[in-house]
Amino acid sequence: MFDSTEDSFGTRRAILRAWTDRLYSEYEDILYHYNLRLLKPVIRIEPLTKDWGNWNPETRSITLAHRLIEQHPWDIVVEVLKHEMAHQLADELLGGCESAHRVIFRDACRMLGVASWAAGAACDLPQEIPNWRQGVLTSEEVRLLNRAGV
Repeated sequence: MFDSTEDSFGTRRAILRAWTDRLYSEYEDILYHYNLRLLKPVIRIEPLTKDWGNWNPETRSITLAHRLIEQHPWDIVVEVLKHEMAHQLADELLGGCESAHRVIFRDACRMLGVASWAAGAACDLPQEIPNWRQGVLTSEEVRLLNRAGV
């Protein structure tokens, strides 16, 4: 995607800045949506080769893989962000950092509405998922909408 000329370096920096700004915006939207309060971490986009993302409690940073953003739809990126936010939530509010994806982390995933496919340690990413903002209608909500003729 990027070549090494000076112009492309400026373009690359602008793209990374735009992605990072959008991730910060998503981070705030997620906290608001789920009525949670966390201190804003540093959000980075790095050339990770093994993981899609990680939470580092020592530097208070969430890092997402550059290839994740380049190769997958934004809703997938947001679910990976939520996964890393669940690590932050588990670490900072629910009783301590867990290196593995255990009980406290799973509780944090539920609190953030992390999709089941994104709550595991490693996974193959789906090509498309429902947008987390859309939510899922309950059977009662569907019944009421049908009754209203919507």
